[in-house]
Amino acid sequence: MIEYFKDTAGQHRFRIRAKNGEIIAQSEAYEQPASARKGAAAIHRVLQDTPAFRTLLAAAFEAGVEAAANDAAPRNPWND
Repeated sequence: MIEYFKDTAGQHRFRIRAKNGEIIAQSEAYEQPASARKGAAAIHRVLQDTPAFRTLLAAAFEAGVEAAANDAAPRNPWND
């Protein structure tokens, strides 16, 4: 699953969580939320061409990238 959030400095980031909840990766900081979504989408495009990583991370991106592509707000557990 991909999660979008604001860090303590007010910058926008995304992170990738495994099904067990463990954080697999976290992005650099972006000033705009749209930039974080674009960064996640760029990683997803690269992974589509990399079979070894596709299996590991593709499922985590599906919900978040699809929501970003539709300009929807993905679920953020820190705001629940």
